[in-house]
Amino acid sequence: MRILITGGCGFIGSHVAEAYLDEGYEVFVIDNLSVGKMEYLPDKANFEEMDIRSPDVERFMRKVKPDIVSHHAANVSLRKATKEPINDAKINITGTLNVLQSCVKSSVRRIIFASSATVYGVHDSFPISEQHMALPISYHGVGKLACEHYLYAFKKLGKTNYISLRYSNVYGPRQNIFCESGVVAAFLNILINKKSNGKIFINGDGTQVRDFVYIADVVTANVLAIKHGGGIINIGTSIETTINDLLDKIIDVTGSKPAEVTSLPFARGEQKKVTLNPKRAFFSLGWTPRISLKEGLKEYYEFIKGNDDDKTNGNSSDGNVSAATIIEKSSSVGAKSDIPKLGTDGGE
Repeated sequence: MRILITGGCGFIGSHVAEAYLDEGYEVFVIDNLSVGKMEYLPDKANFEEMDIRSPDVERFMRKVKPDIVSHHAANVSLRKATKEPINDAKINITGTLNVLQSCVKSSVRRIIFASSATVYGVHDSFPISEQHMALPISYHGVGKLACEHYLYAFKKLGKTNYISLRYSNVYGPRQNIFCESGVVAAFLNILINKKSNGKIFINGDGTQVRDFVYIADVVTANVLAIKHGGGIINIGTSIETTINDLLDKIIDVTGSKPAEVTSLPFARGEQKKVTLNPKRAFFSLGWTPRISLKEGLKEYYEFIKGNDDDKTNGNSSDGNVSAATIIEKSSSVGAKSDIPKLGTDGGE
């Protein structure tokens, strides 16, 4: 089976690429390298530098004829989206539509879309299930929701099938510390490498609640999504963690305290609380999060300590720190033999 990954040199996409290769699939990657890095690209993956807005996407798909497209390329910065909404829409909406059109013209039979909990906006009941109204309060969330509507329309028009994975806050090696969702990486970078003179800046008072899911668990969901599930599926833990609690846990893991903690204004469009209900992921994919926040932070910290060249992102000098490696190391994470044999669910 041939799989094309957009954004396959980025944080999540590169880990997914490695896992797909480990499963025996032939993997192709396109990435414009604006955020992704070549050292994250697996050796056995076929690569072409390309922007998802380019007409070359269709040419490339016609050439490689992928069976499945895993679409991870996107602008993931809430601040950039708020500051430049037109540019954000060009990348996340127009770029995705270009990918979808190319998929149709290349007879791609299934699209795996990397969506986000930002589509939900503000709610009063938690954890949030797929049945909750999607009322995004950020341009980033609006863009992701628009893409899901396009996916739904394409399916109803008989163009292609899809599954949309709505991620909560993903963390782990290779995470971008300059992205709002990269708070774990940012805190670790400050405490370990003493960046910003050891000073930590928190948007708001730190009481905002997040749902942190480890990269290895997200990768497992992407492997299962090749053959199982359909429509919209939450990928989260349902566990509530405040930013203040997260900082305390990271201090416990690292044994290092910040020189100072300063509160900044809340970012515009930021959700004050979000946790995702993963029950549908269990019944549709056979997926459940296996790695606790404490375990994930320890794994991430050990990877960062263990290499000298790129401590910021917890990446080894040869680019081989991967979620696949983490899965193999951890007895708590389902290995290949643990993936359940489920029937294909094409529901919405």
